[in-house]
Amino acid sequence: MAALPIHAPCANCGLAASEQRELIGTTVCHKGRFHGAPLTIVACPRCGLVYQNPRPTEEQLNRFYTQDYYKEQKGEKKRLALDEKFVLKECQHRWLTQHLTEIRDQDIVDVGSGYGQWLQLFSDSNRLLGIESSERAIQYAREWYGIEMRSLDFLGSDLEPQSFDLVTGLAIIEHFLDPLKALVAANRLLRPGGHIYLRTPDYFGLVLRSGIHKYFTLTHTYYFSLATLSSLLGKAGFEVVASERIPPLLETSSLLHRRNYFHGQLQVLARKRQDTSLDAACQRPYSGDDVEEVFAALHQAQTRDRVYTLLSRGRKGWVGAPLVRASLSLASRIAPKPPSKYEVFRAKREAAASQPNLDL
Repeated sequence: MAALPIHAPCANCGLAASEQRELIGTTVCHKGRFHGAPLTIVACPRCGLVYQNPRPTEEQLNRFYTQDYYKEQKGEKKRLALDEKFVLKECQHRWLTQHLTEIRDQDIVDVGSGYGQWLQLFSDSNRLLGIESSERAIQYAREWYGIEMRSLDFLGSDLEPQSFDLVTGLAIIEHFLDPLKALVAANRLLRPGGHIYLRTPDYFGLVLRSGIHKYFTLTHTYYFSLATLSSLLGKAGFEVVASERIPPLLETSSLLHRRNYFHGQLQVLARKRQDTSLDAACQRPYSGDDVEEVFAALHQAQTRDRVYTLLSRGRKGWVGAPLVRASLSLASRIAPKPPSKYEVFRAKREAAASQPNLDL
């Protein structure tokens, strides 16, 4: 079992690692070199930022991603799985184009592009580049969508400064060991007045129905709220021009289909206000959340999802646990399946779009 050696100060306000408050302790459930290692999540008492502390080194985490993280599927099987989830990207693209209407003849780079589905939604008039570490994903994106894909160092100097109009990142900012450094790198790539679009899980929309260890994972080093993500964007030289908190989708989940849900999500569009360096960004003012509200949000999720969490753990110490798990698995196959969470999500988003004052 590998140790998690690095203790880090708060990326938002700079408070020392030793002064952070432990939010929750769990273990790494992902198979690989860190499986079973203790995982400690802390909340900054000064700004409320939630993050993993300690955590792996950059070298260890890169090796984990390349050797343990990706579960590659054969091309057609993977494409079928991606098609089911495509509704999420369509809704995100619709929201983005509502707030950034002129996305034509632009240079766009997407960080953590996966299989390229997101980028292929943009007009053919745009010049598209995907950054991805999985060689298999790069191969499929090129074959399926004809998108230019590269495996390169986004945080380094592999791309020319001020060479893009739009930087996007779907479910990627929470993976960086230093999110402020990542946002400064995005700033460097953008032309004056360029934009960054981010989507990430909303800490205040967390759901624990698959168990605490399924939400707090080794690969998510940070857990943002709208306040903490907006603060980091401001420090990195951006101004937020549009944002949305998408609440969790819970009504499709049941004891027999407990994973049929979505966590709450954040999506944020910000405009580059000024060039910046990492040193300058660290010195800028910060904002955030009340740390007591951070702890309260976790307590509320634990209370709401306690039964689901206990069932998903399947502790070996339970009497008859294997039989219980087998019975639940059989029952879930026999019982009628609930509506697809993807289609329910689409319906709710379409309803919200047609009724702007509807709280969805």
